[in-house]
Amino acid sequence: MLGEDRVIKEFGLSLASAVFLDALVVRCLLLPAVLHLIGRRTWSVPGRLDRLLPRLNIEGTVLPAQPAGEQATTTAPPSGARRGARPGVATEGAEG
Repeated sequence: MLGEDRVIKEFGLSLASAVFLDALVVRCLLLPAVLHLIGRRTWSVPGRLDRLLPRLNIEGTVLPAQPAGEQATTTAPPSGARRGARPGVATEGAEG
């Protein structure tokens, strides 16, 4: 290694070792194994927390709620809609 300062070399070697250990052991071996063991519960949110969090509709695929007093009207699907597609879900350009 370049330089004469032993402390700097030790810090550099320990940092490189920590990055390698994190990348290989934790992210490639340990994390996928734990996610497999926990299963579907990994991606669920507890009910109490779910009620506190706001509902975000980033992609705009859910129809907005209708104001009280208005009746729900059914409309014909757009001419390019797939048969059997869920209403209000964008299917254009979706694969599979």
